[in-house]
This record gives sequence, C-alpha cells and structure tokens, in this order.
Amino acid sequence: MIYFIQQGNHLGPVKIGYSRTAPGVLSRLSSLQTASPTQLTLIAVITGSEAREAEIHDSFRKFHIRGEWYRWMPPIKLFIDISKDRGLDHSPEVSQGSSKLIRTKTKQSTLDKEVRVKEINLIKDALKTNAGILQESAAFLNMSERAFRYCLNKYNLIGFMLNQQKPQQFVDNTTIKIINAED
Repeated sequence: MIYFIQQGNHLGPVKIGYSRTAPGVLSRLSSLQTASPTQLTLIAVITGSEAREAEIHDSFRKFHIRGEWYRWMPPIKLFIDISKDRGLDHSPEVSQGSSKLIRTKTKQSTLDKEVRVKEINLIKDALKTNAGILQESAAFLNMSERAFRYCLNKYNLIGFMLNQQKPQQFVDNTTIKIINAED
C-alpha cells in the first residue's frame, strides 16, 4: 500500500511511503505524529508495491524535499484526486482499521496516462489564463519557474506557450505625428 500523509494545513508537505498492511500505515502515521510538531493527516492510500512507490517518487522528484517528503504541488494533488475519482483510494477503509481492501483491476499505466493528460490541461489552462507569460503561469499553479519549465519541456508545450503570448504593441510617436501632420 502506498500512503500519502500531509503535514499541517492543506498546503503542507506530503510524505509518500509504502507499507505492506493497513495496520502498518496507521502505525507509521502514529510514529510520524509523535515526532511532528504539527498535525499529520492521512490523505490517501492506494494499492501498490514498493516498486510502484519508487516510480511515484521518481515522477515527483522535482518536488522532493528530503527523504520521502515532497512539496504539495498541483501534480501531486492531481494524482491523488484522480486516484480518488477512480476508486483507488483506500484511506477510509484503512482509517477504520479494515485489513481487507478492494482489489482493483485498473492498470497503473492507465492512471499514469490520465494524470499526464490532466497535468497537460492544467498547464495549458494556466498559460491561457496568463497570456503565455511563464512567471505568471508558474505562480498561478503555485510552482517554481524551474518546475514549470521542466513541465513545459516534459510535455513539449513550449510552442503552445509561445502561441498564447500576445504580441507586444509598440506605438511610434514619430509615425503618429507624421500621419497627423499630413491631415
């Protein structure tokens, strides 16, 4: 089981970890809470192996803080939201102490593809909203410019960004005076 534990409020960092059992997840949450000065919340638990946990860590490496802790960023939230939408989140069962989890037949590659599509659409929406301006689009998604550039390159969206930019309109006062003088 792969669990997501968030520190503090809804913007706090997230620990992405692995446990073989539901009681193991709760035990880990309890031991982390003992050492944490802020409230920790179990926000999601999805079925997965240690290898899948490593893939998720690799996917979110640009948000890595330390150990298994990651900055709370839109792609991580999106991954969790899609997991919940598809019925892959088992945190309610884990929180209630159930050791029996529903096994899903959903292929992980399908989930990954869905996350990619939603992440691309999120980036495109940010670019459209902010007229293709990189700094403002990154801030709109609460991302650093570096992470936003990484996403643009990863999804080959540089051309899309350039198409969203409005051309600069320069006014040449000399030209305006000449035209007015001829009238």
